[in-house]
Amino acid sequence: MKKFVLFLVMAFCFSTQAQIIVNPPVANLITCDDNNDGFALFDLALQDEVITLGDPTLTVTYHATLLNAQNNELLLSTPYVNDRRYLDNPITDPNDPNYGTGGVWARVESSTSNEINIFPFALEVRFSPVGNVPATLRVCDDNNDGFAFFDLTTVATEVLGSLNPLGFDLYYYENLADAVMAGDLAITNPDFSQAIPNPTNFLNNTTPQTIYILLVSNANGSIPPNPNSAEGCYDIVELTLQVFPNPNINYNPDPLELCDDDNDGIVGEWDLTLADLDIIDGEPDVNIRYYETLQSAQNGIPGTEILGLYTNTVPFNQTVYARVTKSVPPAILPCYSIAELELIVNEIPPITQPNNLFINEGDGDGFAVFDLTENIAVMLAGLNPSDYEVYFYVTEADAENNTNPIAVPTSYINTSNPETIYVRVEDVNTGCFVVTSFEILTDETTPDADGDGIANEDEDINNNGNLNDDDTDGDNIPNYLDSDDDGDSVLTLDETTGIGAGVAPSYIYIDTDGDTIENYLDNDDDGDGTLTIDEDYNNNGTPIDDDTNTNGIPDFLDDEVFLSVNYSAFTDLSVFPNPTSESFTVQATKLVSETTISLYDIQGKLLISKKILPQNGTLTVDVSSLENGVYFVKVSSEGKSVVKKLIKN
Repeated sequence: MKKFVLFLVMAFCFSTQAQIIVNPPVANLITCDDNNDGFALFDLALQDEVITLGDPTLTVTYHATLLNAQNNELLLSTPYVNDRRYLDNPITDPNDPNYGTGGVWARVESSTSNEINIFPFALEVRFSPVGNVPATLRVCDDNNDGFAFFDLTTVATEVLGSLNPLGFDLYYYENLADAVMAGDLAITNPDFSQAIPNPTNFLNNTTPQTIYILLVSNANGSIPPNPNSAEGCYDIVELTLQVFPNPNINYNPDPLELCDDDNDGIVGEWDLTLADLDIIDGEPDVNIRYYETLQSAQNGIPGTEILGLYTNTVPFNQTVYARVTKSVPPAILPCYSIAELELIVNEIPPITQPNNLFINEGDGDGFAVFDLTENIAVMLAGLNPSDYEVYFYVTEADAENNTNPIAVPTSYINTSNPETIYVRVEDVNTGCFVVTSFEILTDETTPDADGDGIANEDEDINNNGNLNDDDTDGDNIPNYLDSDDDGDSVLTLDETTGIGAGVAPSYIYIDTDGDTIENYLDNDDDGDGTLTIDEDYNNNGTPIDDDTNTNGIPDFLDDEVFLSVNYSAFTDLSVFPNPTSESFTVQATKLVSETTISLYDIQGKLLISKKILPQNGTLTVDVSSLENGVYFVKVSSEGKSVVKKLIKN
C-alpha cells in the first residue's frame, strides 16, 4: 500500500508594485509512484499552506505554463497528473524556445496589493519499492504454551528480493496503523519509534500472528529506469507467525528389561518398539524413531536411527533416545520431542549346580520316593530364598515354558531309573530364570544303560553329576550309552571283563601301560604309540584276535608289537624334536607324496588333520597352541601309515 507524500520548500517575497514577478523555481513537489509507471497524482492544493504561510490575504492558483499563470487562465485541477514521466521540470531559461512550459506554475495574488508572484516548480515521481510477501515463519513450541521467540529478520532477503539491501530498510510492526503512519512520514518527518525494538528475538502474543513489515527506501535507494531517488517511498507486506506444538509425550517411560543369557550384560534381542505406546501416550499423528545418542536423535538424519532388533553396547544398563515427530503436516515443520528409554539387562539366577539324588531302599525294584526340594538349598546357596521361586519338571521343554510342574516335589516317585529332573529357578523381581537338571536314582541292580559292564554312575568321568557330558572318544555318544567308550574298536565290556582285563571280576579296571588311563578309556592300551584301533593287522574290524608274535598276548596289549599297517614302508621315519614346545618335524626317505598328518590326544580325539607335500622327505607341523601332554601323530601317505607318540611340553 502506498500513500502520496507532497513536499515543497520555497522562499519568496511579494513585490509592492502592481506587477507580475517571475521567481526562480522552488523545491520539487514529490510523490511516490503507486504503480511505478513514472506518472502519479499530485494534490496541488497541499501547496497552498506552504506558499501563503497561512496568510489569508493570499490566494494560489496552479497553471501548466507561465503564460497561463500570467493571464490567470486554464487553471489546473487537483489531483493533477504530471505530463512528463518521472520528472516534470519547468523550463525557466528565457533563451530556451520552450521557456515557460513544463512543471507547474503557481500564481500568488494578494487581496491587499496588485503584486502578482509566479513560482515554477517540478513534479518529481519517485519509485515505490515493492516487497515480496514472505513465507510464514513457523517454529516448534519448546514447552507447549503457544509462545516462542522468532527472528523476524530471517525473512529480510525474501522480502527484498532483487532490491539492493543497502538502499532499503525494514521495520517490523505489530500494528498496521503504526506501520502506515511511519511510512507516510518517511519523506517529511521520518519516525520509526513504534517499530518492534528487537526483531531478532520477538516473542509472539498469539498464534497465528500477523507482523507488518515496512519496506522504506533510504538515501541510497534507487530503482532503474526511474532516475530519481526512491528515498521515503515505502511498501508494507504481511508476515505470518505460527507456533506449532511439540508432541505431548511421556518423557519417563518404563524401562525395557531383558534377561541375560550369559551374564555378560549384552543382549541382542531388544525390540524397542515395545515402548512405542508408553512413550507416545495417546498423542495422535506422530511417528517414533530410536537413536543411540541424544545428538543423533536431535539431528534426526534418516539412516541413523536404530532398525530392527537392537544389541545394547553398554553392559547391563544403557539409555537410548526416542524421537517422536509430528507427522501432520509433515512438509511444513516436523516438530518433535525426545524421551529417554532405559534398557536394563538382568542377570539370570547365579545358582549352584544341584546334586544327584540317590536312595538306597534295598528292595532293588528301581523305584523310590524322592524329596526333590532337598536341592533347593544347594542351588540357592548364598542367595536370598525369598527372591526366587523353584519348580521341578520331568521335561526340559516344560521347564523352559513353565508348564506342568511336578505337583508334589517333596514326595516324587521316579518313573525310570535313573531319571533326569529339570529345575526352573526364577527371580521373582526380574522374571529371569535358569533351567538346570540333576539325576535321581535308587537301588535297582546297578544300572548299566549300554551294557558295557560299567555302571552308569561310574561313567560320570568328570564327577559333575551329569552323565551326558562324558564322551571320551568324541563320537557324540555319552559314555554311559556307548559300548566302546574310547573308540578303539575293542568293546568296553571286553576291556573290563574279558580281553584286556586279565583274570579279574567285573569293575576291576586294568591299565596295561600304566598311564593312569584304564584300558576301557585308553585308545592306546599298551602305550606303544600305535592306537589300539590301528593294531587290527588282519583287517577284520577288531584288534582282539591279532597276536603278531604269537606270545598269547593280543598286539593291542603287547608293547613289543607296535607296527601299524604298512609300517615297514617307513622304517627310517622319525619325529623330532620330541618332546617339543613349538613344532615337530616328520622325516622319512620314502616320504615324497602328499602326506596326511593326524594328531590325536590320549583320549583318541582328533585335534589336527593336515595334508602336506613333503620337501626333501620332511614336513613340519605347528603345535604351539596345544596344551602340554601326550599326543599321537599318525603319518599317512600312499596307502601306508604309522603312528608315533609325541610329548608337548
